[in-house]
Amino acid sequence: MYTDNTNDTNAVVVFSTSDGGKSWTSTTPVTGAGLDGFSAGAAPPISFVGSDTWVLGTGAGVYITTDGGDSWAHQASQVDLSGIATVDFVDPSTGWVSVSNETCLKPKTDCTATGELLRTTDGGRSWMPQKP
Repeated sequence: MYTDNTNDTNAVVVFSTSDGGKSWTSTTPVTGAGLDGFSAGAAPPISFVGSDTWVLGTGAGVYITTDGGDSWAHQASQVDLSGIATVDFVDPSTGWVSVSNETCLKPKTDCTATGELLRTTDGGRSWMPQKP
């Protein structure tokens, strides 16, 4: 997987293999909201629910494919997911994301970090904070 932000377009390209890594095929690029926070070569977190169902996490929600990357559906989030660090889904509806944000009063000094774990049971339409 890699991020391509050339030509003023932000896209994530996921590569898949069906032969144990001997050959790789690119899937349909994921484009849209929330992908501009990733630098070229970096990639947002992804969760593989099965061989064809994958969930890609972004600051603007999640992108879900159920056909191995041929098409992607954006599920906008009602909460700010900028700073998303991990995404883990156990099925297309149920998953968790961890969000980490850092606020600095000066560049790289006087910083405060916060983190949160959120859960969804409706494919990312809504997120509920999880308490320790």
